[in-house]
Amino acid sequence: MRFFYLYILLFSESVNIINKFNIRLQNQELCIAGLKSNINECYNAILDIVLKPDLWDQDRSLFLRLDFQDTEIQSIYFMEPKEFLSSISGELSSKFAILLSQNEETQSQFVPSFMII
Repeated sequence: MRFFYLYILLFSESVNIINKFNIRLQNQELCIAGLKSNINECYNAILDIVLKPDLWDQDRSLFLRLDFQDTEIQSIYFMEPKEFLSSISGELSSKFAILLSQNEETQSQFVPSFMII
């Protein structure tokens, strides 16, 4: 199965999330007091896509200290491929649902491009 379209779609959706906050942060009316909360909200929006659901309620400041390039950290905190695909199918676009019907090997080929840095 070719993933190019889905890679571009996921990249585009990720950029859209970041761009929403970029526009907000460039607003001349944004006060300095709102800067930290807007940056945290952007960080959380991206983290919610990859973070295991049972960890969503944890203090997010903990995650700022983690080395997400460490594969052990990734396995502890990031969703499994099927969970990730289910998440992006519901959160970003139903077009990713086609990957849910694929075998685990195919799913695992798609996911590492976005889950492992």
